[in-house]
Amino acid sequence: MSVSFVTLFVVYGTFMDAAGAGTFWMELSLAVMGRSSSSAGRGAIITTALLGGPQGSGVATTMSVAPVMWPILQKAGYSPNMAAGLIAAGGIGAVISPPLMGAAAFLIMQFLNVAFWDVVIMVIMPTLLFYMGTFFMVELEARKYGFAALMPPENGLDGDAEHGHHLISLIVLVVLLAMGRSPASSAIWAIVTTVLTSFISRNREDWLLPRKIIQAAVEGASNMLSVAGLLAAAGMIVGVFSLTGLGLKISSLIMSASGGNPIAAVFLALVASMIVGLSLPITATYIMTVVMVAPALVKVGVPDHVAHMLAFYFAVLSEVSPPVGLSPSAAAAVTGGIPSVP
Repeated sequence: MSVSFVTLFVVYGTFMDAAGAGTFWMELSLAVMGRSSSSAGRGAIITTALLGGPQGSGVATTMSVAPVMWPILQKAGYSPNMAAGLIAAGGIGAVISPPLMGAAAFLIMQFLNVAFWDVVIMVIMPTLLFYMGTFFMVELEARKYGFAALMPPENGLDGDAEHGHHLISLIVLVVLLAMGRSPASSAIWAIVTTVLTSFISRNREDWLLPRKIIQAAVEGASNMLSVAGLLAAAGMIVGVFSLTGLGLKISSLIMSASGGNPIAAVFLALVASMIVGLSLPITATYIMTVVMVAPALVKVGVPDHVAHMLAFYFAVLSEVSPPVGLSPSAAAAVTGGIPSVP
């Protein structure tokens, strides 16, 4: 799983970053959001969605975006705690945002034995609902607290058009996936496209010359170390749950406690995911819970793919679930907020 799928997408993300895409995504999101009291908050959400997909971790996305967005949010009037909570929420949203999602998306593909594009289609509606809810809350807070309206970047969309070549590799990736190409092949061609289109930039520092390509590849490999170790350990966990029958036992307990009621079973699955995810990253939480709750949900009439989506979504929410809340704690460390404050 690590070698065949995840590594290439992580490396693609580092190549995009090395080509200067991070600044482009931030300026584009702020320019698109316009000039209103909620533009800074909406810009933070869009930035996390654009930057966070390849990282597959709410914490990693939060730590990437927080140093950049915190001064902008602070200027708009956000308190340290509010800014940390907003960035953390956007960070976990990035993990479920197609077409670039976290490692858990590839696990869903393997567990359900479906194509990666099928997983992308599955997460479209939950992603839209998530961001609709997030934008609604941003708008309410902006009107309640009267945040300052920020000026968009000086060049606006015209300035972003100069860097629009960063979108080409993403378009190539989506088109190839839609055509039925494998995720590995699509990611490789997206990386090649990123290298070629980097030379369109007027800024020579963004050009992916051999030395910079090597640095990006090394950074991508370094970022993969923790993910690869996690997935390897996850395989052992799945094996233990399967061979010992522990997963079926817990599944039976959930079924018994729910009395065969699907709503009760879903609620118990949520509770189990929150408990497991108190101190684990998203991918590990998904792996731990899916082997426990998915069989129980299927037995009470929930379709296979819906059961896995529920386990995935609950695992994502574990990243911001109190009392631990890994992503809010990470964001608070940047903004100077207090992690224990709701």
